[in-house]
Amino acid sequence: MVRFRVVLRAACCWSRRMCFRAEEGILRFTQRHREKCVGFMHPFSALFLLVLIGFLFIFELWYVLPAITDPQGMWHKLNWLLGIYVVFNILGNWWLGFARNTSVESLPPKRQHPAAGEAHLWHYCTSCQKLVPPRSWHCRLCNVCILKRDHHCTFTGNCIGHNNQRYFLGFLFHLTFGSGQALVYNAMLTSKMKAFGLSDPLLMIGLDYTQDADFEWKYTVAIIFKLNFLLFMVPFVTMSAGGETLS
Repeated sequence: MVRFRVVLRAACCWSRRMCFRAEEGILRFTQRHREKCVGFMHPFSALFLLVLIGFLFIFELWYVLPAITDPQGMWHKLNWLLGIYVVFNILGNWWLGFARNTSVESLPPKRQHPAAGEAHLWHYCTSCQKLVPPRSWHCRLCNVCILKRDHHCTFTGNCIGHNNQRYFLGFLFHLTFGSGQALVYNAMLTSKMKAFGLSDPLLMIGLDYTQDADFEWKYTVAIIFKLNFLLFMVPFVTMSAGGETLS
């Protein structure tokens, strides 16, 4: 027993050292090739999120909703309208967060210089080589100073600051609301199919599903329900933490 504990402790220490070394290697690589990494992550993240939204929109409204409601009923139609409204606001706020220029250059020319008696409130940016307003900070990826910079978001491919923060928060809110709406639909369908236990392999131990002709489809629905829960938690936690996705 003592020997097993020694071996286990050595294995844990070795695993921790390897994790630290891997993390240091990734950080060094991203710092050395930061622009290339983020340049790849921007379109990849946008494409991934767009495909995910499209998949959930089609799956929830074309399959799940008719399975849990009457397709001819008013409740079904209201949920269709709600789904369209949510997706429209997700994509609209997402696009506005990307398209709005929130750099110091977005200010009128007269306001890009300190007014009389305000020069002491401004600070000098060594990268832009000029005075910038208070709470403006330089972004190494955008290569400009951002008004009231919060962070650089990989999903919008833009810095979140004074001119687009409301759109980013609207994007997060509707993304959370939409994923929560899909989570309710998936929970109702999973409950109707009695497939809650299939989403966790530990709950499947000792059970025989060989005689269930719909086992594979039930398992797929249960997995989508679990992934939907994770999708709901990501924007919810991000919004609760202040809206940071990538600093």
